[in-house]
Amino acid sequence: MYRSFLALRYIKSRPVNLISIGGVMLGVAVLIVVTAVMDGFQERVRAVVRGNLSHLAIVPKSLDLPEVSVLAARIKADEPRVVGIAPMVALPVGYVYDDGRRGALRVMDKSVHVMTAIGLDWDLEKRIESELERRHGPGALDGGLQVLAKSDSADPFGSPRAKSVERAPVMVSRSFLEYFHGKLSKEGLESFLEKDLQITTLVESKDASGQGSIAPENKNFVISAIYDGGDQAEDRARVIFRRLDLVEIGHLRSTWHELRVWLDDYEEAQAVKLAMLARYPYLHVETWEDQRADFLRAVKTEKVLLVIVLSFIVLLGGFIILATLTLIVVEKTRDIGVLAALGASRGGILSIFLRNGFMIGVIGAVLGLGLGALLTENLDNIKEFFEGYDIDLFPPDIYLFTEIPTVWSWPTVAVIMGGSVLVAFLAGLLPALRASRLDPVAALRHE
Repeated sequence: MYRSFLALRYIKSRPVNLISIGGVMLGVAVLIVVTAVMDGFQERVRAVVRGNLSHLAIVPKSLDLPEVSVLAARIKADEPRVVGIAPMVALPVGYVYDDGRRGALRVMDKSVHVMTAIGLDWDLEKRIESELERRHGPGALDGGLQVLAKSDSADPFGSPRAKSVERAPVMVSRSFLEYFHGKLSKEGLESFLEKDLQITTLVESKDASGQGSIAPENKNFVISAIYDGGDQAEDRARVIFRRLDLVEIGHLRSTWHELRVWLDDYEEAQAVKLAMLARYPYLHVETWEDQRADFLRAVKTEKVLLVIVLSFIVLLGGFIILATLTLIVVEKTRDIGVLAALGASRGGILSIFLRNGFMIGVIGAVLGLGLGALLTENLDNIKEFFEGYDIDLFPPDIYLFTEIPTVWSWPTVAVIMGGSVLVAFLAGLLPALRASRLDPVAALRHE
């Protein structure tokens, strides 16, 4: 009993111990916040990328493409794990504007924002999405593309003006509009509906000798809907068309460039991929993770590096505990001599200072848990506070998202707290050994 009493008394009698507790608390809180943000960022990235891409992407290895409906029917017949298949085409395009902002592609006296025009079969993809939701619930495609505003409530490509002026309707992203016009409210976004959008497309053509070539053409389209895919950088560089409209606009020789494939269970994606590669040697098959492997690996590596670097805060707290307990042992040398003279064993004296370090670790870890939970819960409020002073802690053009995603993981929190307490305990080991080995007679004579 006296051991815990003395350990707690030594902590209370030395205000410098508050620095040790503060070091542990700060280290635990920072690690909790960083791991919550990185786990949330990693989970959100995966959800957004998975929602914007299909489970599998099939691309032909040659320009001799089979007819899309025949190939899709054959794949579905051969592979029962496939829920749906939708064709897609893509075409490089450019949005020309006058603003000479840094990083823009300059052509003569204009700037060009390089984009990709994506042609989708919207109705077909929505039917596939509905089937997946019927089988697995409304969260089957979390992170997918969300339509924020549209001219026709039933069809995002249903634009009355596009029909009247005989122009193709297009969907543009909120990120694209805000990149050029600043942050927009819902009403601000809706004000762009039915407006013209001029894009420079690269059109396949043949010269006088019959050789194929690519020529730029300026074309006007009508904005029929505004979407948010969750990935600010990707959305900004993407404009969505009806597939057959884009085939006609680009004078494309093929009606599809890629087949987007959705599976009943994504866990079987690798097995389905290998089966398709063996069955169709003229096709290239990738999972969505294969398509964004470098990006996903970078996110995971960044989390590991941040945790390693920030762990040094806890280690610094351990060195503070080591220094503090060493000073306490020197100060309490006579007290240690008295304890030994009264019959305290070396093990008893050792445990006093081990408990001292352990208690500092526990108190610091508990306070760090509270501080970390408080900061994690209010990260968006903290972000908004600094934005009021023009300090952007979480710019969406770098971190992809407009809000700070967090995931609270109790196993991770337990590891952080347990590791911090262990560091504090080990930091008290050397001073405790020194105290237990003091000669009682020499300790009583210590001045």
